[in-house]
Amino acid sequence: NSIIQSPDNAERLDLIAAIYEKGDMDRAVIELESYLKTYPKDSLAWVILGNAHSTKERVDEAQLAYETALK
Repeated sequence: NSIIQSPDNAERLDLIAAIYEKGDMDRAVIELESYLKTYPKDSLAWVILGNAHSTKERVDEAQLAYETALK
């Protein structure tokens, strides 16, 4: 479950990006998947999710996230 609880999606995504930038890809993926349940059309979040999966060499998951970002 997400540990970030914020009604403001921009603030929440900033917090998730900070987790990503610290290199905690597993936590970033958990937070992004939770965030995207609420904001499924946020292309930037899908790109960050793709990058997180790519960093962990999860090629199929990364590709799906990038494709979703383009929709």
